[in-house]
Order: sequence, then structure tokens, then C-alpha cells
Amino acid sequence: MIVIILLGFLPASLSKGVGFAANRTIIVLPFILIGLAQALKWLLQKNKFVTPLVSLIYLTHLVFFLYNYTVFSKTAIGEGMHIGKKELFERLMPIANNYPEVKISRTLSNPHIFFAFFTKLSPSDYQIAMRPYQDLGKFGVKFMDQLSDYSIGKFHFGDSYAHHPVLVPTLFVGKPEELVTFPNEYFHIDYPNGTTAFRVVEKGP
Repeated sequence: MIVIILLGFLPASLSKGVGFAANRTIIVLPFILIGLAQALKWLLQKNKFVTPLVSLIYLTHLVFFLYNYTVFSKTAIGEGMHIGKKELFERLMPIANNYPEVKISRTLSNPHIFFAFFTKLSPSDYQIAMRPYQDLGKFGVKFMDQLSDYSIGKFHFGDSYAHHPVLVPTLFVGKPEELVTFPNEYFHIDYPNGTTAFRVVEKGP
């Protein structure tokens, strides 16, 4: 068991380049848990009076885990958990029907993915819309959200260019710092800690 655990760290130790190399150590977790379970079984067999103490420790850890997962994590890392994006697109779509153009900032992190998922866009329509961007190399980028502008119908993603003039009434969706000068706000979404996550504003020609 010890040999297997030690070998499990090799992929991370041999990895090169930029990236989260530590993530590659995840493969050793099952073996560590098996080892801990065996050690605990041996300990309980040796001293049965340890059982209440171990049960109390496990119960305490469980309570703290459930609290951190269900309450604290939403407040502490709401942005990383993409909290608010479901509500954002659910509220956005009825309003967007009244506008010929909608611009969604790439600061939402791959906004086209969340758009397609929460609006239940059909896979065939999504594939057709993404066809012009299959070869990202010709645009000089490696990832979709590095493009300055790409679209699915009237929904444009990338740089918002909110400070530029528009030719038609346009909805802008982005982080509050991008749209701070826009008075015509439809709504905004807040993180659980009370800070504003996204704004939806209007701009006319």
C-alpha cells in the first residue's frame, strides 16, 4: 500500500510547464483512504474504548464539512462556484427578446457555455453557431473566451466594448466595474456575501 501511494505522486513530480500539477496527485486518495481505514480497524480491535472517541471526531468533522459546503463556501467562494449565473440567464432572456443585440462580457468566464446550458440551446444549433470558430489558431488564440468577439445569433460574447457607440438598442451584461457608468440598469445579481456579481444594462444609439 505504501509503495502504491508513493508511486501515485510520480505524475505530479514529473510534470512540466505551467499548470496545476498538484491536481495529478488525486489518484492516490483512494489508496490513502484504504490505508486509513485499515489502520482505524486495527486500532478499534486493539482498544474498543477508542470507538466513542473516533465516532465523536468523525461526527464533528462531518458537521464542519456540511456547514462549509452548504453555507460558508457560497459566501467565501461564490464567484468560483459560478453562483448567480443560472438566475442571470433566466432573468435575461425575456428582456433580451426585445433587443436586436445583446453583448455578454467574457469576464463571466466562457459565457457562451453558460448561455447555451441555461437557455437549453439545442446541440445542433450550438454546433452550427460555433462552426466558424473551430480553428482558433487562425484567430491567434487558444481558447474561445480569448476572442474579442464571437456570437450565437444576436448574442455576442467577448470584449463588451460598452464605452463604444452602438447602432441599435443593445443590452450589455458584465461585471459591475465594466458597466459602472450605465444608469439604465434592468437588474443586477448579487453574490451571497452581498457584493454585486453581474449587471444587465441598456444602451441606445
